[in-house]
Amino acid sequence: MELQDFIKETLKQIISGVRSAQESAIELGAKINPRGGSIV
Repeated sequence: MELQDFIKETLKQIISGVRSAQESAIELGAKINPRGGSIV
């Protein structure tokens, strides 16, 4: 696997994990990585 592909897949999994955590946190009244930020 090329380094570029490894990094791409790793970041996709991190993003997926953050989104999942955001959904779970809503139930507890918390925020993880609040929306409104931007990716440049």
